[in-house]
Amino acid sequence: VDFLCGFLTYKIVRLKYPEGNKPIFAFLAVILSPTVIYNSALWGQCDSIYTTGLIACIYFLCIQKEIPALLSFGVGLSFKLQAMFLAPLLLIFLVKKKIHWYYLLLIPAVYIIAVLPPWLMGRPIQELLLIYFSQANKYKELAKGAPNIYQWIPNNFYNIVVPIGLTLTVSAIFLLAYLVYKSKLKITQDRLIHLATISVLFMPYILPKMHERYFYPADILSIIFAFYFPRYFWVAIVVQMASFFSYLGTPILIQLFSVPLGFALWFVVRKCDLIYPKLNFREYVPKG
Repeated sequence: VDFLCGFLTYKIVRLKYPEGNKPIFAFLAVILSPTVIYNSALWGQCDSIYTTGLIACIYFLCIQKEIPALLSFGVGLSFKLQAMFLAPLLLIFLVKKKIHWYYLLLIPAVYIIAVLPPWLMGRPIQELLLIYFSQANKYKELAKGAPNIYQWIPNNFYNIVVPIGLTLTVSAIFLLAYLVYKSKLKITQDRLIHLATISVLFMPYILPKMHERYFYPADILSIIFAFYFPRYFWVAIVVQMASFFSYLGTPILIQLFSVPLGFALWFVVRKCDLIYPKLNFREYVPKG
């Protein structure tokens, strides 16, 4: 699956660079990424599976194939709830009328199809449909090794901070969608990658109850972001280092790296001209 994820990264970067070796370097950057190696080869985790679904979704959005994009997102969501980190991007596409609302039904349809085999083997359908809700209450920690803002808040405030964090996240999603909706700029391929990177980076950063592995989609998107915007390549380095040190599990390093990761998030948001559009002064010049 790591190689499939790398191949899809290659395809996305190839859209930016039809000629040359940069797409190959992007493929190698993914499969040789420290967090990819740690997650799959060393830890035996499956984050690459749902992330591959998200990268496939982004690729199909780039080539304006909304049905395969939503099917890919549905596949990713069927493997892990953290696929929802890309939901802000889909909401933006919805309000900008880049996807049709009725095609969103493909997402739960894929999930229902995915749970049919275990249901036929005897597992209760109610348990299968509500499994993500039961998993959400499994751990009572504000941050489980994730280099985000909750590293600086004592876990004693768990019951108070969790609802605040959830409210903050939902508000931020709708604010982002509103700002993009009000923007007159078109969602080009470059802006799509920019918004996708924001989506998968800010979600695990401001959501409580995150694990270190939940920045995995951001690890991959930051690599794509670096190839699309080479002058901001340092963003990918910061994201990769923050994730890598979180995998090592050293509390002080996880806490410290949450700071540059937060700065990288702020920088990526600040540089998105859909949110801070440049003024076109010709619109204000009187005619005649």
